[in-house]
Amino acid sequence: MATSRSGIPGHDFARYAGLGIQFAGALVVFGAIGWWLDRKLGTEPWLMIVGIFAGFFGGMISIVKQVPPPSQPDKTKDTNTER
Repeated sequence: MATSRSGIPGHDFARYAGLGIQFAGALVVFGAIGWWLDRKLGTEPWLMIVGIFAGFFGGMISIVKQVPPPSQPDKTKDTNTER
């Protein structure tokens, strides 16, 4: 099993799986809040749509903040040792 940056096998898998669940949860929660407000205010389906978009953008911001940028290869090291 591959090890992550933290050295714990499978740690990255669990972390990124949690991000997917968090993203889906944001969509459901904000959509449900919008649906509830629509029913109270009689504005169906507009606030639910706004809630889904808010959940989408909030989830994407969360993912962008938590996922590190790809590591760049070190260009100062000479990988070709044969000369």
